[in-house]
Amino acid sequence: MRKGTTVISDRLFNKLPKAASFSSIIELSGNTLKKEILSIEEVQTINEDDFIRKTFKEKSYKLTRIYYLNGEPYIYFEHFLPVLGSIEALEQTERVSLYKWLAEFDKNVSRFQDSFEVVKIEEPIKEKLKIDHTHLLKRVRKTISTFNEVIEVSYAIYDTNKYPYKYPYIIDYEV
Repeated sequence: MRKGTTVISDRLFNKLPKAASFSSIIELSGNTLKKEILSIEEVQTINEDDFIRKTFKEKSYKLTRIYYLNGEPYIYFEHFLPVLGSIEALEQTERVSLYKWLAEFDKNVSRFQDSFEVVKIEEPIKEKLKIDHTHLLKRVRKTISTFNEVIEVSYAIYDTNKYPYKYPYIIDYEV
């Protein structure tokens, strides 16, 4: 009989407890965070920016959602994802993690690449966030799989006037 360690699961979700997500940090500080899906559609990437077009070729799913902090609009998200399964299955991400949904298709997260900038906010997003500020923090995230492929690109606009984007440690997403 052989002895040793059996790896039951080597997925991101088993590794994350050592590093809290930004959502967890917000909730641990006594705030509530709720997400709402605004739309899910299959889009022709020809209508999107160069990176989306190069990453997902001809089409992708576009998931638009908003996060509410203590009942107030806080983060506006646009996620671009590979066309996997049905749009109806993607609707489950309102209750389940988007990364768990990707893992169901063997698109397991290895690491994130985030970049940040301050951007001028377009009127439709200002309306969704119920703000009159002209500029907010934008995060661009590339989610990289265990096979070193980009499996998600997201654009997030944070109303940092409601809660600052901060981590209690240096941002390093290698898992």
